[in-house]
Order: sequence, then structure tokens, then C-alpha cells
Amino acid sequence: MVNKLGTLRNLFLAASAALLASAAQAAPVNIDGVGFQISYDNAALGVLGAGPTSLVGNVLTLTPAGSPGLSANSTGPSSTAAAASFSFTADPGYAIAGFSLAAGGSYYYFGSASVAASGALDVDLGGSTESAVLTPTGAFIANAPFNFTTKEWSSLAELAFTPVTAADVDLSLLMQALAVSGPNFSYISTTSVDLAVMLVPAPLPNNSVPEPSTALLALAALGVLKLRRRASA
Repeated sequence: MVNKLGTLRNLFLAASAALLASAAQAAPVNIDGVGFQISYDNAALGVLGAGPTSLVGNVLTLTPAGSPGLSANSTGPSSTAAAASFSFTADPGYAIAGFSLAAGGSYYYFGSASVAASGALDVDLGGSTESAVLTPTGAFIANAPFNFTTKEWSSLAELAFTPVTAADVDLSLLMQALAVSGPNFSYISTTSVDLAVMLVPAPLPNNSVPEPSTALLALAALGVLKLRRRASA
């Protein structure tokens, strides 16, 4: 897992370096949520901000779009990476206790081909960093030869920690498609990225903090609800 996180961080740094070249065109955005605030550079979202960006409740939704957007389409090796950064600040009376990152999209592959979707969630707590990788909720399944019908994929990453008043969040995503010579094709795309923040009251009664496992269960429940929502869409 350490090597995988390192690779994803390198991808994030590479994507961020490319985006810094257009820093003069930065477009700071501030969003007021219920109990928290978010700030980010809209110009640095790249393909993750090509579609609508919205906050509903405690979930910030990104909609990768464009052509090709965040996708990989291949009769050979192909990959596309994207990254984004956000700063979360809790309002007085609240504290941040965790984050959940859910991503999903569509894919197909057949023959001697394959697809993969990976990503990472890194949270800077002002002195320490918590990290998690996106975990697929199911296996990628091959199509019959020359069947280009797309299937849906989804993945989830969750973090819970001792409550803090502010946190910086970095997320990175990587789409990969591979096919060798012959009648082999592969395609994968990311169409939705949801970043949820978990809030708890602050100060907490008796100066106590929730157990990380309790916070993680709440995040897991949120992830399940969102995955069900996608499945029924």
C-alpha cells in the first residue's frame, strides 16, 4: 500500500506542477456549508472541474467532463491522471472528524485487454497526514469480443481521525486502459467524484472525542448510500 500511495502522490505532484503554470489565471472559490467552509482554486481542478461543481449537504460533487475528460481509451497502453486540492474549515461549534471519497464511471474491455481505476485521499491535519487509497467495490468484468456496451464501476476511500478545526485535502485519480495487438479494446472513464466531510460538535462533552471506528462507520454508511443512489440512477 505504501508503494501505491507513493505512486499516486507522484502523479498528484506531477499534475499539480502542470497546473501551477497557469497560476496567474487562478480563480479562488469559497463555499459556505452547514457547519464548515470550503476554499479551492477553480482553475486548478482541470478535468475534475470541467463539469458542474456543487455542494449538497456535506458532499462536494465534482463532474469530470470534456473530451476525453478523465478517461483512457486504448488499443494499446493509455492513462490519464487528475488531481485537486481543497481546504476545509469548521465553523465555531463544529469540528472535522473525517472524509469520504467516492468515485465512479463506466468501462468496457474485451480480448487481451484490461482497465484499472485507482486514486488516493490525503488529508493534512496541520502536523500529521492521513492517507487512504480508493478501493473498488467490485471487480472489472470483461465483455464478449466486440461488445462495446459499457458497465459501471465505483470505488471508495474513507478516513476518520481525532477532530480538528481545519484540514487540507488532496485527491488524485488515475484511469488506465491496456490492450495488446489483435482484436482487443479497452475503455474507462470517471464521471462522478464525491468528497464528503464528517462533522462533530465542538467542544465535545467532557472533552472527549469520538472513536475513529465510530466516525468510519458513519462514513461507510454515507458511501453505501451514495453507491446505491448511483445504482438506482
